Amino acid sequence: MLDHALELQHRFESSAAADERRQQGQVFTPPEVARFMASLFGTIPSEYVLLDPGAGIGTLTAAFCERIGKLRSPRTVTAHVFENDPELMPLLKRALDNCKRALSEAGHTLNYVLHAEDFILAASHGVNGRRPFDEAGFGADCDGVIMNPPYFKLRKDSPHAKLMEKIVHGQPNIYAFFMAIAARRLKQGGEIVAITPRSFGNGLYFRGFRRWYFDRVALDQIHIFQSRSETFKHSKVLQESIITKVHRLGSPSPTVAVTTGFGVDLIKGRQHSEIPASDIIGNASGDCVIRITEDEKEREIMRARKGVRNRNRAFRTIGSWHVSS
Repeated sequence: MLDHALELQHRFESSAAADERRQQGQVFTPPEVARFMASLFGTIPSEYVLLDPGAGIGTLTAAFCERIGKLRSPRTVTAHVFENDPELMPLLKRALDNCKRALSEAGHTLNYVLHAEDFILAASHGVNGRRPFDEAGFGADCDGVIMNPPYFKLRKDSPHAKLMEKIVHGQPNIYAFFMAIAARRLKQGGEIVAITPRSFGNGLYFRGFRRWYFDRVALDQIHIFQSRSETFKHSKVLQESIITKVHRLGSPSPTVAVTTGFGVDLIKGRQHSEIPASDIIGNASGDCVIRITEDEKEREIMRARKGVRNRNRAFRTIGSWHVSS
């Protein structure tokens, strides 16, 4: 299924100008990355609602369907797939039809709804209370979201920015809008696996977004690419990217799995650590800053600095108490 989607992707890339794709924020997911992302989801129940909000050729949905195809007991997947590039739509439909056919042969069922519209404009009202997708025919909350959203800065007066101004301030980037709306659509316990720039983790413009996002989801895993040029060498990606897995809050995650990998073999060629969640997400001033560390030495330095800050804060608090008395 994924190989078929990749063939369609190569066909599109050979006919579409690379500069035009970059202007639209289109960076297609390498197949090894797609398979790795699909592997991060937890248990897949017998009936599952999947959202792919920036589908492109359908690589990520195909990778998820590949995983379903390997399961023994039958699954019924309903996939809501969004793409607003009319040139991609015929190829995306072919990829989805191939997934539907292959899953049927393996004893599973894929039902898909192809939404040929702008995901943000169709869905953003739900962030402020209204149920999104009602107009788009999407009545069910999601069990899972898999996405590689576009990323480019938006003007403050753009329709997208105005709809989301309560969530992302300053010079907004569209990928954060995708993350926010995806979180809004999750069932409790539902999961998001996303590949995005890592700038949302500590950038000033993303402060409000981080507060909003981590009030609703808990971070379960971060994957760090040690070599951006090796993993995305065919796409010429300039942004430093990470993969995150989160779940809609019922209970927070006590630890965060931090994985690092070099090159395209993300499943075998990687290192894995379980880090206390408090060492990864800092809540100082309610900023929810994500501190990404790649080895134990870095974590020891980070914990030492955190201890110094806590002692200084305690000293200032005690000193103020003595003065005020």
